[in-house]
Amino acid sequence: MPKEKPRKKRYLRSRITQRLILDTAEQVFLEKGYHKTTITEISKRANVGYGTVYSHFRGKDDLLNTIIDRTSEKYFNILDDTEPVSNFHELHAIFEDKIKSTFQLANKQKEILKVSQQALGQSKNVFEHWNNKMALFAEIIEREIAGARKKGFVNKNFDLRIISKAMILTLERFLWEFVHENETDLELLIHTLSLIFVRGLCAPESILNFQLHES
Repeated sequence: MPKEKPRKKRYLRSRITQRLILDTAEQVFLEKGYHKTTITEISKRANVGYGTVYSHFRGKDDLLNTIIDRTSEKYFNILDDTEPVSNFHELHAIFEDKIKSTFQLANKQKEILKVSQQALGQSKNVFEHWNNKMALFAEIIEREIAGARKKGFVNKNFDLRIISKAMILTLERFLWEFVHENETDLELLIHTLSLIFVRGLCAPESILNFQLHES
């Protein structure tokens, strides 16, 4: 039984070192960008050995992918926070709120998102990792749309996989536009995207009811 304490201490030290390396790597990425960031610089800043970095991470790409995981967890929480809806208006409100929360979070994470975008064009590893994340986001949206379709709000003839993928690709594109400040009117962006998504995928009778309600 006494052996458990030293083992636990080693585990805690390892976790602390791992977190230190990861936090330091994020700072170096933010300062130098993806291409100029090196493991040597990270180990020097973190005051740990070069080999210590590799004992926790497989390299620069693994570090950035882990940072992407840590960053994207908040997006997963936004998208996966699903509430049952009873009418078209609630579905529209939920989509608008999720899009708004997504872009508000992106506004806080602009710089690390820019680094991630740099890496997408330079690293196959990061590119594949990012695309896997987008696929997971699409799966969450597909589940949400499937739930709405069971209640008759969504057009039954649509392929939900294609619809959810199209929505994620559109959001991703406008995310980069927003991050690089090519789109600055956030309220207009949120309102327009939510209307396009919800009106585009909903059953005709749901849209008619929504228009009658608006008038």
